[in-house]
Amino acid sequence: MKVEVHMPDAGWEHAAKVAIAVWRPQLDADSASRFIIRPLTAPDGSRVEYLLQFEGVWDETQPKLRFPGLIVGDKAIQDDGADAASAYLRRLGFPGRRIERGLLVEVLLAYGLIPSGWISPPSVNGWQVLDDEGIIDRKPVVLVYNADGATLTLFQQSDEDDSRGTDARKLVQKLELRFDRSAKLTRTRTRERRDGTWTPAPL
Repeated sequence: MKVEVHMPDAGWEHAAKVAIAVWRPQLDADSASRFIIRPLTAPDGSRVEYLLQFEGVWDETQPKLRFPGLIVGDKAIQDDGADAASAYLRRLGFPGRRIERGLLVEVLLAYGLIPSGWISPPSVNGWQVLDDEGIIDRKPVVLVYNADGATLTLFQQSDEDDSRGTDARKLVQKLELRFDRSAKLTRTRTRERRDGTWTPAPL
């Protein structure tokens, strides 16, 4: 199975080599005729080091398989946790240096800080997942920068929503990931109540 690497410089090329060594068994097990590895690029053209996109190609009649990979040094990031994520983001200059919303989501998914089911990776299902309101009638992903840092908020239908079979509005729950000016992370999850208040929920 052929692997094509399209990287802008030596640093990215090293990241691709590390990624191939880690994920080679997965690539070989897939039925794609070739894989293309390139920097994951947001719609605005921005990137973060060294966030990669793998793209499996069969032929023009079959959909392409996509998945991301984040490499830091000689390590592939796989659920490394909040402290490691903060250190990585701090090296990038975040939040003083602003990171595009979808790329930040991808980084936090790689570090295991967004639980399964909250958001699909934009690299897999397209950047539109960040704005698809669905049944909750609000953007599912909101990123706000201010003088104190940055806050990424994810919304989804509450697991305690009581509107099924009625015309009542859907209740939501939110996951807030707050970064101070040194990129230190605090996570909270809350559920909306019918009276408009919010109650804490376990992560």
